[in-house]
Parts: sequence; C-alpha cells; structure tokens
Amino acid sequence: MSPSSVLSASNLILAIGSLAVLAYALVATTFTRQHSTIFNKITPIVLVIASIGVVLGPLTYQYYLGFPACTLCWYQRIFMFPIAFMAMFAYWKNQADRNTVLRAIKWLAPVGLIFSIWHYVSQWGLTSTAAACGTVGQSVSCDGIDVIVWGFMTIPLMAGLGFISLFLMIWTMTKKS
Repeated sequence: MSPSSVLSASNLILAIGSLAVLAYALVATTFTRQHSTIFNKITPIVLVIASIGVVLGPLTYQYYLGFPACTLCWYQRIFMFPIAFMAMFAYWKNQADRNTVLRAIKWLAPVGLIFSIWHYVSQWGLTSTAAACGTVGQSVSCDGIDVIVWGFMTIPLMAGLGFISLFLMIWTMTKKS
C-alpha cells in the first residue's frame, strides 16, 4: 500500500470516526433520561474506544505518516492525552471512583478545545499563531494545513470534535450523581 493511499485512508477513517463519536455523544446527551440503562452501559465503552482513537490518531500522523507536531498540536495533546488515559483508567473502577476521576478530568476538554479552535481558525488565516509558535522556536508552522478532508476538516478540527465528544460523554456519565 502506497504512503499516499495510507494517508488518504487514515484521513477518511479519522474524519468519519470524529463525526461518528460526536453524533453518539450528542444522542447520548440528549436521550440519556429516556433510555438511561442503554446509554449507561454503552457510553463508558464508547468513551474508552474514543479515548484510544484520540491518542492513536495524532501519534499515527506524527510517527507513522511523518507529520511533525506544531506547538499548538502539542498544547492540544497536553489536554487530550490525560483525558484519554484517565477515562480508560476510570472504566475499570467502581461507579463512585469512576465519577470522581471523570469529574476531575472533564474540565480539561474545554481548555483543549480553545487551543483547537485557535489552531483551526489560524489555519484559515483568521488569526495569527506567531505568539504561540514563534516564541518556542518550533520549526513547524501552526498555520499550515497538512491534512484536509472534504475541504474543511483538518487535524485541529478533528481534535476539537474529539474534545467536544469526550466532554459530552463524561458530562453525561457524571451528571446523574
């Protein structure tokens, strides 16, 4: 399989996965009261699968496909990876411990989403990332678009959808208690 076909397949899988998890999170958040037993069983599993995806996605782009991470990508990872690892850890805990862990990490997502929005908007030339990227001497531009799917979905947008999805699922799981 050629590198360009691997890249195209990876882009499509991650884009569809981002949208699918967001759709599930929105449905789970909306209908959790009517079908609470179904969503109480499924949401922790979807959260773990999504958590694995938000860790493997950026690592695949960087280490397998060869796209170096820019400064804003690293800032997003600082907030994404702890959510993912702690959500996976919380899955194997009892309900009280799970809720404690999830309540502690749920507020990392909105902060990471701010970096994701800033990064996405800067890629389209609406803001500047010189303050973030220029001060640390990073050689990779935060404004460059290395991956684009369907003409609008870039890596920061996929990360933003991941932040929103994880937040909604964690919020849905913890709002009952």
